Amino acid sequence: MTCLVALLLAPIGSTQTGEADLASGGGERSGLLDAVGQDAVKKTGPHSYEVGGIRVDAASREIRFPARVNMNEGLIEVVVCAEGGKLHESILVTSIKPIHLHVALLLLGLEPGANPGWYVPDDPALRLPGWDRPPGDRVDVFIRRETPDGPQEIRAEALLKDERTGACLPRTSWVFTGSSLDARGVYGAHETGSIMSNYHDRLAVIDNPLELGQVDDFTFANTAAIPDVGTPVQVRIVPAEAQEGKRTHDE
Repeated sequence: MTCLVALLLAPIGSTQTGEADLASGGGERSGLLDAVGQDAVKKTGPHSYEVGGIRVDAASREIRFPARVNMNEGLIEVVVCAEGGKLHESILVTSIKPIHLHVALLLLGLEPGANPGWYVPDDPALRLPGWDRPPGDRVDVFIRRETPDGPQEIRAEALLKDERTGACLPRTSWVFTGSSLDARGVYGAHETGSIMSNYHDRLAVIDNPLELGQVDDFTFANTAAIPDVGTPVQVRIVPAEAQEGKRTHDE
């Protein structure tokens, strides 16, 4: 793992970029790096990286990766899935690996954690594993595509609508929950293919903080905002301007 660690030069707070040192963070982060592999992260500039097809600009604090439209109508539980994931209920599909997005988000200095939007049952035996972790950092997610009139970019939540009202989801940031490694060293999101979920999924890399995420009956594709199936797009992720979601379940 020496070569991989050598690429990650600047510890959090040592530069104005918020660029992270992946070599720190204890056993969990070390296990993550082992699972990623030494060749997955390539340094492409003073503060830029490529992680398995994901471009990371730590100076502008921005992540970009390619995807394509998988479906533009029907019930939706996943905004972005990996190939082989839940294609029957995902708007976008991408060839990137979920664990590579996790590493890319760490490179921006962001930390995964619990989703304050998760419902926490009174019975501890029924609570999602990891519910008591600190809330994960928030990100804003944008979908960009080329049109005859030039590039067009919209927020990810505008791709979804509440079927009961016909209105698209309210403007929101999303939570970097981060999936986890199981006893075999397998990253959970690789099992499901869920990269960004609108229906609460503890194994997804990014999850929906809204109460609507607790049910899977009412969130549909906002067909008017989604181009034809097969259209190439780019997903752009940046840290949310305000970390209003940094609260505990008890607050």
